[in-house]
Amino acid sequence: RRVHGGSQIDMHMQNEGFHVRAFVDKETGFIKGGNSMNCGTWMDKMGECGRSGNRGIPSTPRDGAAIELQALAFVCLKWLEKCANDGYLPSHSFNTESGTISFQLWTERIAANFDHHFFVDHIPCKSDCETHMVHKHCLYKDTVGADSVWGDFQLRPNLCIALAEAAPPQFNLYSRDNAWHTLVTVHNHLYGKLGMRTLDPDDWRYNGVYDNSLDNGNFHTAKGYNYHNGPEWLWLAGYYLRARYFISKGECKAALENAKRLIARHLAKLRECILQSPWRGLPELTSENGCHCPFSSPTQAWSSATIIELIYDISHSE
Repeated sequence: RRVHGGSQIDMHMQNEGFHVRAFVDKETGFIKGGNSMNCGTWMDKMGECGRSGNRGIPSTPRDGAAIELQALAFVCLKWLEKCANDGYLPSHSFNTESGTISFQLWTERIAANFDHHFFVDHIPCKSDCETHMVHKHCLYKDTVGADSVWGDFQLRPNLCIALAEAAPPQFNLYSRDNAWHTLVTVHNHLYGKLGMRTLDPDDWRYNGVYDNSLDNGNFHTAKGYNYHNGPEWLWLAGYYLRARYFISKGECKAALENAKRLIARHLAKLRECILQSPWRGLPELTSENGCHCPFSSPTQAWSSATIIELIYDISHSE
């Protein structure tokens, strides 16, 4: 049970949500955890409306193995391995309850299983009992092993974090071809005017208008329940554009030039947004199609931070 778990931490979460387990899957090396009654990642909207019946039910539990956490773990382990090789750490391994595992072996295990478990190919495996859940192909799943299998196959922008942070040629976590096909799908379905749609518009749960004041009987939108099921978050666009830039460098020259033009157009839109803002900053999110959302924070640090990272990466790789 979570330490001090209870209403003092989350006044709406049910008791089951405080009983969570986090662990490393020995077969895949993936970090897993959470449950369907807990909000385990940054998509942390907990239902709070009694009239609609969503109170105490997470909107986006994302339990199991979340895609971005696997990539971040992989990159961190690579860094630890380098630190050990350079003499900054006394050991090249971890001591666990079941034995010792080296940084290198753990990264190799994650890389060996990443595409196998996360990528949804255009040719489904006949032995895969979950193929009926697939509604789009050639993309990376959002999670693996969620209590709700449907959640695994939802198209969300969290995969952009994974593709950007563990991008080749520096890292070898995933197939460049698979990443390229995924980014095409992401551009067509998730890329918005200023940010990234947090859910595929083709998904039956999609609703791109965020209104935290709603107090009605609509389970999917009351009290802003759709916070991460459609509204377009700006910080995620930085990761998408970084991934697009990195992966395009391994494609043809035209692909890279197209990526640069896309980035230039996006930066121009953000500049206009900043100049119009009394905060001289970028908002947390917009409603669908880049429309102003009065329930969004008018400026948030990470909306700008990921764009600064994008500019830094481009300026240091040209």
